[in-house]
Amino acid sequence: MSKIKDYFSGEKDERIRQGTYKAEAYAFRVLLVILGIEIAIKFFLFNFSIKSYVDELLAILISGGIYFFVMRKEKIVEKKKLGILMTLFQAFCLTVLSGYYHYHFGALHYKTRPTNDFILFLFGSFITYLVALGIFNWFVNTYNQSRQHKIDKEIEDSE
Repeated sequence: MSKIKDYFSGEKDERIRQGTYKAEAYAFRVLLVILGIEIAIKFFLFNFSIKSYVDELLAILISGGIYFFVMRKEKIVEKKKLGILMTLFQAFCLTVLSGYYHYHFGALHYKTRPTNDFILFLFGSFITYLVALGIFNWFVNTYNQSRQHKIDKEIEDSE
């Protein structure tokens, strides 16, 4: 009977919240690994300079900030369509930011219009951010759902 009382008093919500924090920590590590792999590919295959890594590091900070301050507070993660739209919005914002950085501070600063390489760079950045953030949000959703099912099962077993 005490489990049922705890269920209605909010113990379940608190346990789900604690699981969500774990999922966010793991998903953030996965995002770091994916962006780290991108940096390694850029360095070893394309021989880009150190300056080109600033946008990946900035992407980690901004995507984490958008996720923690917008998605988590508004509970967008639990709603599939809004989560997908938020992922697209994050990827778009990060692409615009990295494009601005490369256009303003890079070799394109003195040119009057973007080159094909720059447009290809923007497209590649958008796809990379979309994949990384999609995996990040999918991981958090999957972990939260499994955690919620586990807690529901514990409560049913205790009755």
